[in-house]
Amino acid sequence: NMSNRYLLGNQETTNMQAGEAVWSFDGGDYILATDDPDLDFGTGDFSIVARFRTGSDITTNQRILSKESATEGYYMAIISGSVNSVIRQGSEYASSGTITANTNYTVVGTFDRDGNVLTYVNGVLTGTGDISSGSGTINSVQDLYLGRKSNSSANFFTGEISHVSLFNRALSAAEVLNLSAPT
Repeated sequence: NMSNRYLLGNQETTNMQAGEAVWSFDGGDYILATDDPDLDFGTGDFSIVARFRTGSDITTNQRILSKESATEGYYMAIISGSVNSVIRQGSEYASSGTITANTNYTVVGTFDRDGNVLTYVNGVLTGTGDISSGSGTINSVQDLYLGRKSNSSANFFTGEISHVSLFNRALSAAEVLNLSAPT
């Protein structure tokens, strides 16, 4: 059941996988989705799904998706050769998976707020982080950005993103595997 899903639209060009639309990012551009209550998960569980292709540089800090202030919110980012699923609630709580340059990925971050954040890369669990002590709200008045950090003009993404989905619940391993299958 894929209910409670928020899909951020698609572009008109294709080149990642057959039939998928793609946004290209050159390290200086981004897409903005204005702040919306449906994008704030409060103290509840949630999941982020992003299908993307990395550029040639995966060593710099690059935001794939970001809805964060200095003290609360969430993001998915490339940091030093890993993709990270992160919530910010006073402190940061994260899990990660290793990636390589110029490669297609489906990455899913599931956030069970009284348990763990799990990061899956192409359907395989690659990282686990305890987020149970970060139980406060992660609501942020920031807009949601694809391709850069939301609370500053920094951490621009270089590569392609074909789609992003947000769920207001933690997805199961079976759902993650289904979403990670090639289309």
